[in-house]
Amino acid sequence: MSINYLFAIQHGVLCNLIVKIKNKRLLVPLNYLTLLKLLMWLKLLIAGFLSVVSVLSYSQTRLSLSAYLGLGDSWFSGNGASAETAYHTDYLPDQASYANHPYGKNTTLVGQAGLQIKLERKEKWSAALNLHYGNAGGENKITSVVSSSGTQPANGEHKRVYEFISVNPTFGKLITGKNLAFTFQMGIDYAFALTFSEDFKIEDLNGKTFLYGYSGGVPKSNDFRLTLGTNASIGRWGLDICYKRGLRNYSNDEGAKVFSNLVECKVMYKILAWKGK
Repeated sequence: MSINYLFAIQHGVLCNLIVKIKNKRLLVPLNYLTLLKLLMWLKLLIAGFLSVVSVLSYSQTRLSLSAYLGLGDSWFSGNGASAETAYHTDYLPDQASYANHPYGKNTTLVGQAGLQIKLERKEKWSAALNLHYGNAGGENKITSVVSSSGTQPANGEHKRVYEFISVNPTFGKLITGKNLAFTFQMGIDYAFALTFSEDFKIEDLNGKTFLYGYSGGVPKSNDFRLTLGTNASIGRWGLDICYKRGLRNYSNDEGAKVFSNLVECKVMYKILAWKGK
């Protein structure tokens, strides 16, 4: 049985894998292949976390499972990030439209949704494992449009946003009161890149607004972040604020460095809670 592989290109971005078996085409999203790799790493991380929990379980006082939803701001930093960019139209036969500075310094709104397993110990320390879907990216201002007829001034906005499945183990100091509990926590965040999109909103000299964009781009690598945050909880409800600083360089340009930054604010609800002795 022969298998041929064809690749679909959208705006110069690898989007899907087409598998041809006995003259039948099967469209397999590359995100599915990424998901298989994600599940393998997730099993390893959960196994490591459970090993730590088992060592600490002799002194545990509370184990809980929470669900959360959140919003946040994200931006890029580093000498390769920019507050302004030019929009290049697809005036070349082998080149799709693009922003010459794709990593924006300005913040863009992103969201998160996920689950948290949390262990609190008698010594007032806590350990948690967060698993969620979320976004990260940045915006910048479009100041000109480059086309086959030349360069024209313009006013617009450009946004690039990545989608991730994030695994975030944290350890923290727990401070409890009569009804209120605070946790100051830090950890690491491994973000499995799923896809990315770009949006261009441009206003020409006549005041007309044009919208361009694409989605389904395949990121070249995952992100690794350091996290620092705090959590406040009353009963089953909680509020979590976290800052994440990326360590992966997004830029492929020589000498340029681009890193992700993310501030998350999440509302949490405790689904299950178990108290030990």
